[in-house]
Amino acid sequence: MFRASLFALFLLSAFSSSLLPLTTAQDYVLDTDGHAVENHGTYYLLPAKSGSGGGGIEVAATGKESCALTVVQSLNEDSMGLPLKLSSPSITTSHFTEYTSLSIEFTSAPAPCSSASEWTVVKGLPEGRAVKLNDYGNTVEGDFAFVCAKREFYRCNKSYQLIFCPYGLMRCEDVGISIDDDGNRRLVISDGNPFLFKLQKVGSSSSA
Repeated sequence: MFRASLFALFLLSAFSSSLLPLTTAQDYVLDTDGHAVENHGTYYLLPAKSGSGGGGIEVAATGKESCALTVVQSLNEDSMGLPLKLSSPSITTSHFTEYTSLSIEFTSAPAPCSSASEWTVVKGLPEGRAVKLNDYGNTVEGDFAFVCAKREFYRCNKSYQLIFCPYGLMRCEDVGISIDDDGNRRLVISDGNPFLFKLQKVGSSSSA
């Protein structure tokens, strides 16, 4: 998952109209306490604003799935979702910046019928490309990364969006929310309509 270096991913992201100016790319990603997000740390991924229609990120069985393999936003606005481990073997530092290639995985396999926990993007689905757990076939090779969604006085306000950069495609794409016929709030490739979130460290009481 980490074929692209930070520098290569940085260059690729320049081609996306949804991304921020290149001069801001080296800012550390911050959690709700204002601390730099730790490489190999565990966090909840929560909506940037309350009242958005959902809570934290978890998994669900959607469509014809017999096992919960689809990454979704909880329908319960008060839910923290499931804890996520964020890591980047492509860097040696203890914290990471925007555009850093990321592995995102639940801290344990969330479904009893699957050993999968890492996020991937799957193509060829009726709903288009969607974020699933890595038990799926037909995956798209590429990297996830975080990008600041809004800046105030040139500093990120701790609101971020998730992007996915497929290998071989000279641009990165937004990950957004798509609501299916059963009401599931699925994470999908949704260029131009990103899901905005904040990162709360597991064990922290802050939600600012």
